[in-house]
Amino acid sequence: MGVFISYSSKDKNFVERLSKKLVENRVGVWLDKWEMKPGDSLIDKIQNGLDDSSYLLVVLSNHCVQSEWCRKEQNAGLIKEINSKKVVVIPILLEDCPIPIFLQEKVYADFRENFDDGFRELFRSLSIIANDHMGRFYNQGLTVDFAFNWGILDDSFFL
Repeated sequence: MGVFISYSSKDKNFVERLSKKLVENRVGVWLDKWEMKPGDSLIDKIQNGLDDSSYLLVVLSNHCVQSEWCRKEQNAGLIKEINSKKVVVIPILLEDCPIPIFLQEKVYADFRENFDDGFRELFRSLSIIANDHMGRFYNQGLTVDFAFNWGILDDSFFL
């Protein structure tokens, strides 16, 4: 699929900006605010989001490293990484903060000083999952997200 973003709700302004920029660059994003509806099981939705995502982006901030939920999401991502034997967890450094021990050996995308520079670093890793068949455009004050799929199934073309 795309990316699951683990973050503290106190960092939501940054995460919303990052999520929009990712979608504009054709990367699918699982963001709790976009995916969860009243009545949904919090644990089931998060587990499904983590399972369906190619990468877990961990937005590291002082708020995040103090969050029990963020720790649980990081742990799930690291287990997925160990089982799949490929990079799954990508740290994003939003501000100087204590780095969790299991993320210390990873190179992070540095957003501390400049959003655009940090995004370029991050997108180098994510460009492999960018999808030419999805995106976002703006028209008369509306934001429109789109996606389509096509192929051949049982000797028939589908769209």
